[in-house]
Amino acid sequence: MKAARIFGPHDIRYVEIETPSYGEADVLVRVKRCGVCGTDIAIYSGDMPYLRSGATTYPITPGHEWSGVIEAVGRNVTQLRVGDRVTGDVSLGCGQCAPCLQGDFNLCVARQEVGSFHNKDGAYAEYIAMPARQTYKLPEGASFDAGAMTEPTATVVYTVERVGIKFGDVVVVQGTGSIAILAAQVAQASGASCVIVTGRNDHKLALAREVGIDVTVNIQREDVEQRVHDLTDGRGADVVIEASGVGSEIRRSSRLARLGGRIGVVGIYEAPLESFDMSDIVLNDQTIHGTLASPRVFPGTLRMMAAGRIRCEPLITHRFKLSEAEDAFRAMIEENPTRIKIMLEID
Repeated sequence: MKAARIFGPHDIRYVEIETPSYGEADVLVRVKRCGVCGTDIAIYSGDMPYLRSGATTYPITPGHEWSGVIEAVGRNVTQLRVGDRVTGDVSLGCGQCAPCLQGDFNLCVARQEVGSFHNKDGAYAEYIAMPARQTYKLPEGASFDAGAMTEPTATVVYTVERVGIKFGDVVVVQGTGSIAILAAQVAQASGASCVIVTGRNDHKLALAREVGIDVTVNIQREDVEQRVHDLTDGRGADVVIEASGVGSEIRRSSRLARLGGRIGVVGIYEAPLESFDMSDIVLNDQTIHGTLASPRVFPGTLRMMAAGRIRCEPLITHRFKLSEAEDAFRAMIEENPTRIKIMLEID
């Protein structure tokens, strides 16, 4: 089969490799779509923390935001059939340890992450092999584009679950990428009374409003902290979700949150923070939640998307063929005010 594999920093090649084997409890999926994620770019650039720790090595096939059609099933698979349109989870656990038995596959010490951790080859390929227990049917009528957007949506559903958004909460989302705009929509669908998206890009802020976000703030032209305090009668936000991927913004998160507020951090920073004063967190009685992947939330995410509560397809702004993966990476890296989500088409 054909695949786009990363052989080292800034070295991605479209190559012929063997079609993956699959076990008795696995499925073999013909990939139709795969989104380009910041994680993929971090592997391509060599900045991914998993590379620094040795948990990921080159070469590797990236890609964990995918959808496709089942081509073959293992002999013990009963809930899925050849021809089913599916997507799948990113954290693949052993299924036997205590975290896995609770559904927390993302905490399994023996886990693999599709397209990255412990070199589970991903979906920048014509085929991907997946455990059936973490492969999910797409709702009737869902497009392959929407299927590929399920994983990033599930990631922010898990973040919203972790920070415990309550009915009537005021939520600030920092960032204007696909994860941020998805997080804002999930916060709304979870009962937030007001969602505020902050960022620097007017085009992306406009898109956030287009998909129904209440308030947007350009942090280059407005005092975002003052604006949030004005909108909350001086209290600050109940929840802040940091989805910009910019280290300096996590320091701002505490100033945007109210006393006793909750902060959710989604995404992996390419470099360690130079400084962060935890005294602000302690003295303001705030809580920071790190969130890794999307355990237990895929079925609920698919139902939410099928009900039309999340508009993900407007976020897809650029498309490339699998053979053009290097061009897709360049487009992801280059400054482009209109670029949000890049989708690889593998038809």
